[in-house]
Amino acid sequence: MISGLSILLRLGFAGTVKMRVDHGGYTKSDDLLRGYRGAVYLGIGLAGLGLAISLVFAIKQAWNNTEKEEKIGKLAAAR
Repeated sequence: MISGLSILLRLGFAGTVKMRVDHGGYTKSDDLLRGYRGAVYLGIGLAGLGLAISLVFAIKQAWNNTEKEEKIGKLAAAR
């Protein structure tokens, strides 16, 4: 359900960008290509944002795991 909603939102954003860039399709065919490019650039930007967010969470998870391992090692050495 969440995946479908996110796809619908992204398609809506891309459609809005396309319509704004090519002036609603009422201009020459060259503007039509500009609209498609705008939608593609939006997709690339959203993919980059998703990659950056996932990298931040992966690094945070790795950082937390190393801290936990250090604490466990200190506790085991103290016994």
